[in-house]
Amino acid sequence: SSGINAEWPLRPGEQVRINRKRKFEEDDDLNTRLEELIKRIGEKSQESLETNLERLVDILDQEITTKKEFILNSLVQNAIKQPEKITIYSTLVGLLNVKMFSTGGEFLVLIMEKLGALIDDAEWRSVQLLVRFLADLINCNVVMGASLLRLFDTFIATAAEPGVKPSMRDFLLYTVMQCLPWIGLYFNDSKDEVEFERLLDILETEVEKRNKVYMASIRVWSSDNPLPQIEYMDSLWLQIKNMRNNNWEDNWIIRPYVAFESKLESSLQHPLPQFELPPDLEHTQFPLPYVVFRIFDTQDVPNRPEVPKLPRFNSIDRFLVEDAILNVINSKNMTKKECAECLLRISGRSSMPLNYMLVEVLFGGLLELPVPRYPELFYGSILIQLCQLMADHLPQVLAQAVAYVYERLDTMNTVLVDRFGSWFAYFLSNFKYHWTWSEWEECVKLNKTDPNHPKPKFLKEVFLKLLWLTFHEKLKDVIPDEFASLLPLKPGYNHKFAEVTAENNLQSKCAKALIESIKNREGVEMMIGSLDPLPDGAMDGRELDPVYPEAKLEVVVQTILRVGCKSISHISVALNRYLYTHVCNDLFCFVASFLSKIL
Repeated sequence: SSGINAEWPLRPGEQVRINRKRKFEEDDDLNTRLEELIKRIGEKSQESLETNLERLVDILDQEITTKKEFILNSLVQNAIKQPEKITIYSTLVGLLNVKMFSTGGEFLVLIMEKLGALIDDAEWRSVQLLVRFLADLINCNVVMGASLLRLFDTFIATAAEPGVKPSMRDFLLYTVMQCLPWIGLYFNDSKDEVEFERLLDILETEVEKRNKVYMASIRVWSSDNPLPQIEYMDSLWLQIKNMRNNNWEDNWIIRPYVAFESKLESSLQHPLPQFELPPDLEHTQFPLPYVVFRIFDTQDVPNRPEVPKLPRFNSIDRFLVEDAILNVINSKNMTKKECAECLLRISGRSSMPLNYMLVEVLFGGLLELPVPRYPELFYGSILIQLCQLMADHLPQVLAQAVAYVYERLDTMNTVLVDRFGSWFAYFLSNFKYHWTWSEWEECVKLNKTDPNHPKPKFLKEVFLKLLWLTFHEKLKDVIPDEFASLLPLKPGYNHKFAEVTAENNLQSKCAKALIESIKNREGVEMMIGSLDPLPDGAMDGRELDPVYPEAKLEVVVQTILRVGCKSISHISVALNRYLYTHVCNDLFCFVASFLSKIL
């Protein structure tokens, strides 16, 4: 400021404006630093997580008087955006509650307001994660256990009301169920244990009495051999029952609050503010049911000391790891490279065979019915990215998964056979078409004895889809000769005016002249001139409504497609060179518009 004063004397009030601007800049800078500290807590550091938590609590404690709203909102947002850190953020809130009891109460009010807003906006995944975060706060002595159970009772009671549509009922029940792995241990030996057991009994009744008439339409395979296909609600409930029988123990959830148990117990708990679900949820679209995709079991993972064991399909650890994978996919699905890197950074990787679980979850997303949650190309690109990042581990697992699906083609949903074939062709085209084709030689024999068998039909479809991604000559070179009978015929073109007949004599001559004009790269005037012998309307002289140059249009379209018949790329070049660059001509404009709609 001294420099400014010395050079440019300030007018009255100008110094005040400069001071205010600096204050806003300082506030923004402080907000950025606080947000970064909250966001990055729990990442790799030279210090222990406990030490970093204590330091962050001291920093937030110093700033919370003036930055309370910002800090509390940041904690909520980061818990939703980074659900793998929910237990870290709940510990952070618990330690803040020890220092400032009133802040803990205000934080719960904020969470309940946010919960209502997310429900109004139908952001269902965020709703479930926020409820999970809220539930985990009982482990940090912030929320009264009885108060949390009353909130769960609200969800379950609404789900059990007569006339509630199945998708809404399932969502409300699942929202409660997905919290249980985080809180079951707390209630297992607490004063609210009886009420918790009552809630579990009600949940079991509600889950088991559901009418799942839709199961046949969402199954990947019509057979449960070798692994059962279980609907997502039934699958989670089976895993929860096993966890309950094992005294609510798991091998995945990080519980940093255990290190602060004595400190957290010194604080008081808060009751949750009264909460009611909106009355008009019946008209809202809820998530559709799905089958939990299973392709790997314990025996499919190599039995070596350095390879972690794969949990059984009914283990809660299987759900917890899959949930962590899906959280990354849901938050990073717009950037494939970042998504793949984040998947590989999932904590606990050393305790689980992550490569097997990644392939299974991504295949499950790709083969979800009725449609995948994300575009098919997303799942294909992520698998390719992971193969490049885990070149020593993932390609072998992916090949194993493809082999398992191939062996079960005869019981696979036909829509999914086609979808799987599209992915496989795309995958092969990105890895120079390398595959252990010798393992599929049975398809050649089956094609002779039973051509309608799913395996040869599948391979024929894969080769046909590969033809969309390469040339026929290239396909013949990379596919072993033994499979020649399964390859599609070499595609040709059908030029309407290639052969001169009495009916198309004039059009054939004009088409031939136009082709020569294009080959010689003559100007647009010469090209248009080659069409002069043709009428401006229809060849047979009939009236057109609206009026357009039908005869000339047909010749131009046929000729452009003939010139670019080798591939889509050739057609695109032809369009760009001969049509889009000559937009001044009405006829070429018309043709360009027409071809843009059909190509």
